Amino acid sequence: MYLSRIELNPARRESRRFLSSSQVIHAAVMASFTNSEHDYAGEGRILWRLDTRRGASTPLLYVVSPHAPDFTHICEQVGWPTKREWLTKSYAPLLDNLEPGQPWAFRTTVNPVRQVIEDRSQKGGRPEHKARVPLLTVHHQQEWLIHLLSKNGMSVLNSPDFPDMPIIKHMGAERQSFTRNTDAKGQKVTIVKASFEGVVRIDQPELARRTLVGGIGRERAYGCGLVTLAQINSDSA
Repeated sequence: MYLSRIELNPARRESRRFLSSSQVIHAAVMASFTNSEHDYAGEGRILWRLDTRRGASTPLLYVVSPHAPDFTHICEQVGWPTKREWLTKSYAPLLDNLEPGQPWAFRTTVNPVRQVIEDRSQKGGRPEHKARVPLLTVHHQQEWLIHLLSKNGMSVLNSPDFPDMPIIKHMGAERQSFTRNTDAKGQKVTIVKASFEGVVRIDQPELARRTLVGGIGRERAYGCGLVTLAQINSDSA
């Protein structure tokens, strides 16, 4: 597995469209691998996340993948002229050294949703229909993420000064709509993305490893679900 980071230039002509469209980024990331490398069964999957921190002049695109990528086309279109390369490192050293009890800074962007039962009988549909609806409040999004991480080998730690307050920060949310396919009959998709950072403890290393290479939650193809870790007090996670 590999972890890559690309610095993007928001002033480039193509950048506005690129940065505002999960569909465009998804297509560009997938084009960084050959068709045979899209088959990630048993190895993890191709995940990406766009980090656009407030006050930062350089958006960062993170990608986790089973194979080493070629991001030449992304750098040429939306990168910096003086930085024609990207950073790709083996993910193995971090994954192999996860141990129970370790604290890590984390960052992720997720698609927080809950499942509801809808009655569509009056519209000629089935009496019970399962639907997913987005969680829109910071409190509900945060609760959802804490619970999901706990099911995937990591626990959000509480503040030593405030034992009932988890160390987690909501970094912003956005709603995006796009057509999943390029043809006229393509399915319109609307997703809510919420970004968080905080501190977790590793509880189950093997499960945590699967989470880091496989992602969490839904809409992983469109920039959600990638969890990255960094040493405490590191500038990036």
